[in-house]
Amino acid sequence: MLTALSSTHRLTATLTSLVFEPAGPPEPSGGAFGPAFIENLVQALIFSALGMVLFALFWFIAVRVTPFSVRKEIEDDQNTALAVVFGAMIIGIAMIVSAAILG
Repeated sequence: MLTALSSTHRLTATLTSLVFEPAGPPEPSGGAFGPAFIENLVQALIFSALGMVLFALFWFIAVRVTPFSVRKEIEDDQNTALAVVFGAMIIGIAMIVSAAILG
């Protein structure tokens, strides 16, 4: 029994060391607004702009593909079903763009 417990303990320790390797000391960040912060801020701005451009492109395509005026149907005719469909499409496109940006 003691041998089985020891081998189980060794196996657990080995697997844990493979999965959770120590990361080492943290790298200096250079303060609150160090190089890492500026780099992350620039990347966030670039990806936000890219996401908005892709979203606008998909919206433009969706409005052009429909055989009727989306604005007229939703605003003038109070077509709630179309508004729900386009709202779901907006959320879906946003999720796709977000997943593509996050990788």
